[in-house]
Amino acid sequence: LAEIKVFHGTGAPVGAKLKPPIFVALDPGTAGWYAVERAPEGKGKIWVGDFEPKKTLDLVRHGREEFLEIATKAGIKYTEYPYFQCDEIEQHSSYDGSNYLDMVYVPKFAVQFKKEGYDSIRAYDVLGNEEPMVYIFFDPSLFKVTDVQEPGDE
Repeated sequence: LAEIKVFHGTGAPVGAKLKPPIFVALDPGTAGWYAVERAPEGKGKIWVGDFEPKKTLDLVRHGREEFLEIATKAGIKYTEYPYFQCDEIEQHSSYDGSNYLDMVYVPKFAVQFKKEGYDSIRAYDVLGNEEPMVYIFFDPSLFKVTDVQEPGDE
């Protein structure tokens, strides 16, 4: 895959090492949402940078079954019916476990994901009433920051 210009909204100090899983958006507006909603006191920044994934699991076109297969191989327990639920998500994040994509917060998922040869996920994230396309990855070295912006300046 080619290098992609992406945007990461964060409350982390500029230059800090990002803590996985790392979500980046393809547009600054989505990153601005993360910078305001997820940062302490809404005072985050948008890190602009280059992202160069090598092998992406594409949940936009297909891949949900493979994603769940990786979770199963990692030993993560979940139910799909009558609705999705994974209690381990709550143990590792602030989320309630009702969105399968949030299994990226469970450390053993990341371990198995890397064993399968992947370095990133392309998916639609759920943000309120919108579902912007994002990339999710675990290795901070895949993202090279080239600029920092204030939310609202995008």
